[in-house]
Amino acid sequence: MLANEARESAMPETDDGFGARLSLAMKLLNISHGALASAARADKSLVSRWARGMTTPRGPYLAVLTEIIHARAPRFTQLTWDLPLDEFARVISDEAPTAVAPPPPAAAAPVSRRVLIAAGAGAVVLGGGAWLWLGRKSGDRDVPASVAPLMVQAQAALGQMTVEGDSQAVGLYRKVAVTAPDYADGWGALAYAYATASHSRSAAEAVEMAVRARDAAGHASALDPGNPYAPVALALLQPRLGHWREVETALRSALAKRPDHEEFLAALGILMMQVGRVREAAAAFDRALGRGGPSPRLAFLRSIALWSGGRLDEADRAIAEAAALYPTHVGVWFTRFNMLLYGGRASEALAIANDASRRPSGIPEAGFEINIAEATAMASRAPADVDKAMRLYLAAARTGAGHAQNAIFFASANGRLDEAFAIAGALFLGQGFEVGDVRFSSVQGSYTRRADRHTYFLFEPPVTAMRADPRFEKLVADIGLARYWQSAGAKADDRK
Repeated sequence: MLANEARESAMPETDDGFGARLSLAMKLLNISHGALASAARADKSLVSRWARGMTTPRGPYLAVLTEIIHARAPRFTQLTWDLPLDEFARVISDEAPTAVAPPPPAAAAPVSRRVLIAAGAGAVVLGGGAWLWLGRKSGDRDVPASVAPLMVQAQAALGQMTVEGDSQAVGLYRKVAVTAPDYADGWGALAYAYATASHSRSAAEAVEMAVRARDAAGHASALDPGNPYAPVALALLQPRLGHWREVETALRSALAKRPDHEEFLAALGILMMQVGRVREAAAAFDRALGRGGPSPRLAFLRSIALWSGGRLDEADRAIAEAAALYPTHVGVWFTRFNMLLYGGRASEALAIANDASRRPSGIPEAGFEINIAEATAMASRAPADVDKAMRLYLAAARTGAGHAQNAIFFASANGRLDEAFAIAGALFLGQGFEVGDVRFSSVQGSYTRRADRHTYFLFEPPVTAMRADPRFEKLVADIGLARYWQSAGAKADDRK
């Protein structure tokens, strides 16, 4: 029987989900349920349920199934599962895709970095009416014209620094890898996107994203052994706490190869904030802005870095510009709120908290009630108002890591240092009480597990009093920051 006839006879008549794809692969490759169960070290009944579409394998099982099929169909990758059924079958049969158009014109050749830079922002019409977007100067090299617009869109999505933006970036990079499977940076960027997104997902989702990140990094390294994305992605898969040095090493190595890479510069800036090296963070963000232009992420993070470094006039200008560009972006809005609240302008912070029409969307009203209470307290300084806000924050700190961070801000700024250190002990070490993995609310869908907790806020102005307390030395030792400073030979800026 010819390959296409065998494929057509194996095609399921109705279901076109995962079960249909697995069944099709097993038929085309002549793999029995028992053989697959043995190779995957899974119960035969579980394999049967997968093949019948009753359940979908997650995490390691999906990677194992991919490897089993890849051994018999070399073009098969983890992204193949998402292809339309007929394309899926062609990959299994190792056939070239059906030609639907003449070969692309010469303009579809890889676009060099020099051309991308020279073109600047905008779009260029190619022969045949095709459009090639040459906007952001990300630092990626020799981008195939067929995926250049996708790479630009994915970079912009990462620049949102939200759950939705990260998800969009992953989807776009997946499309890049399918469209240009020999493009190493496409696979590397996909690995990077999975790795960064994994830190804001639930534990179960994070496991699956880590598997996918390693798979994509493996493809990038196979295509280009020196590809800088792969080691950065693998380093970023480690928990945040205690692994700053390894991530820094990977990022600096990547930047030695691509000094102007927007994403690597942004990631380095974030890392420098986490370890208190805020001047270097601001410099990295400045370089990233010079490469790729504005984004909400760079706008609010640069503002925080300037604020934390004592460059107050520059910080005020930066957050004002950010608010003008992205007025309801969640990171920009709350950065502006905090800078007003703890910068002697609590009445202005209270005014924007009360303005429901200009708040970020997707945040429960209860969250803003705490913001209003703390702004009221900071404006009045009345003990009763401070006590009320502190009670609200102590309760909220148990429900989410983001609330705990904000509670530490408020407690430290109001001289409640016992409460500040108690909350920090719970947040980072699980002492006293448990802090929920959800960041603020399940509605927002962002998570921060204990091993992935942020430390950058410890170096912001509201925590000045806490940093001056002798107990801070034990805290930074317990969470590994003191060890990082020693190994890196570089202290936090306010410790120099």
